Amino acid sequence: MVNVSLMIISITIDRVKIDMINISAVTIFGVEHRFDDGFTYGQSFWFTVCSTIASTATNITLIIDYARTKDFVNSGWCTLI
Repeated sequence: MVNVSLMIISITIDRVKIDMINISAVTIFGVEHRFDDGFTYGQSFWFTVCSTIASTATNITLIIDYARTKDFVNSGWCTLI
C-alpha cells in the first residue's frame, strides 16, 4: 500500500521549491520594474504569477483535504493499482 502521507510530503517539497523560485523571480522582476519605465508586464510574467498561485492553492487544498477526510486512501472513486 502506498503511504499517502509520504506522497503528499514529497509533492509539497517539490512544489515549494519550484514555487519559491517563481515567487523570487516574479518579486525581483516586479520590484525592479515598479516605476513607469515604458515597460509593461508581458504574458510570461502574468502566466508565472497565475501558475504559482494555482500551484500553491492546489497544494494547500490537498493538505486540507487530507487532514479533514477520514480514511483518505479509500475515499473517492479512484483506486490505486
